[in-house]
Amino acid sequence: MGCYVNPNDMEKEDWLFENNDNKDFEDYGSWKACFEERKLPVVLVHNGFFTAAAVAYNEDELKEFTRDDDPRPRKIFVIPMDKLKEVSNIEDYLKCENT
Repeated sequence: MGCYVNPNDMEKEDWLFENNDNKDFEDYGSWKACFEERKLPVVLVHNGFFTAAAVAYNEDELKEFTRDDDPRPRKIFVIPMDKLKEVSNIEDYLKCENT
């Protein structure tokens, strides 16, 4: 299913704009560079009637949400992991990655 940002007190789009590090994902150069700084890419995908903010907790997840053959509009935010823990179950996903 995946890991998603779901804040209780505001729209996910507002939360992403307030909590990103104000750098483009391309500035990092790779998923690994983000991870080494304790940050993760979050891909905001427009699905027509709703949006989803998918946390790219590994490189495969990032590739899945940024495929060239996927025509949906999207934007990548880079969010500190400690902030993601407040609005997602990212800790569970990272534990599974490290086992």
